[in-house]
Amino acid sequence: MLVGDLDDIATTTDAETWAPPSPDDVIQPRRRRWLVWAVPIAVIALVAGVSALTGKRPAPLIRRDVAVYAGLGAWVDTYDYVPRYAGEKLTITPSSIDALAGRGVRTIYLQAARNDSKTPSGLIEPELLTPLLQRAHANHIAVVGWSTPRFSDVAFDLERLMKIAQFTDKGQRFDGIAVDIEDNETQPIAETRNANLLELSRQLRAAVGPDVALGAIVMPAVQLDIVNPSFWPAFPWLDLRAFYDVWMPMTYWTTRDADTEWRDAARYTNESVTLMRTHLGDPDARVHPIGGIADKTTPDQVVAFLDAIAATGSIGGSLYDAATSGPELWTALAPLPTKVTPLPSTTVAASGSKRTTTPSASTTAVAAAATNASPGTLPATAPGTLPETVPTAPAASDETATTLS
Repeated sequence: MLVGDLDDIATTTDAETWAPPSPDDVIQPRRRRWLVWAVPIAVIALVAGVSALTGKRPAPLIRRDVAVYAGLGAWVDTYDYVPRYAGEKLTITPSSIDALAGRGVRTIYLQAARNDSKTPSGLIEPELLTPLLQRAHANHIAVVGWSTPRFSDVAFDLERLMKIAQFTDKGQRFDGIAVDIEDNETQPIAETRNANLLELSRQLRAAVGPDVALGAIVMPAVQLDIVNPSFWPAFPWLDLRAFYDVWMPMTYWTTRDADTEWRDAARYTNESVTLMRTHLGDPDARVHPIGGIADKTTPDQVVAFLDAIAATGSIGGSLYDAATSGPELWTALAPLPTKVTPLPSTTVAASGSKRTTTPSASTTAVAAAATNASPGTLPATAPGTLPETVPTAPAASDETATTLS
């Protein structure tokens, strides 16, 4: 989730530099009006249902089962549980999972692969991954593996994502895959980066098959359109929608300047979700906003964040990250299961019209879980999980016990 996780990139910066380093990068109130008008002009093609990159209409929407992304989530990265990144004191161990279950967490989003010299194979070792998976599944918590592609070598990026998809050890597997789409430095040319992102997404979807729900961890649309348009020009929202099922915008209001309206957790989240759905051409896109950064936010901001989750009809929500969320933030997050929108059972025809179907058993279970504040309500066999046999991807080039506070 952090561009700074890419240790081999000489120009990377830490999480704080997500907020633009120069005041000129932030649209001040007196300068913002013209840009607000510029945004609709930039999305005319999207409103018309035509890709700005290809000039073609996107593939029809497919509503896959996204149960594992619903409800309260918790984020864990390698700086929490992998000694060579975390140092001597680990902030997340298998025993931490019990605490997360007690907080009502339904899904853990676990960074399972890296692309730096500390992890040459790409995938974190089974002896670190498997105990976390075992404890999570014993607590009826789903685990979605994620990784941060570089977008300079499609085969390299796909190899790491497929190692997550194909991981199996002692009967443990991941319940889903999410792609962290934020590295804009390894491939600085936006046109090439967009092309590689689309090709990676296409190959990943083909490799995991048509039934697996994929998550897209994305920069918030307000940041890309208004706050800092140069961060990722012409982000290909409409072209990506055929490949991903859940959109997870990193609505980190704490990285926005304190004297701007975007520091408001509710507004930043609400408008980012709304603008993103406009870009996707899908007012019902399934969204799981990620708020934070946790150790820089307040309980009142979390309450406002939950209001935005309810207002936007999002299916889940979380803060980044689990280890830095103090007791007061977990208390503020407790009502989240009552705020999320239960997943409907719908199909979308090629024309884009929706047809409501009789809810399936899994959909009914998800809806019940999304409105139940008690943990452990995930169906015994989580719907939408990775298949037992995942097609082989193209070859690539080249317990210290702790409890959460």
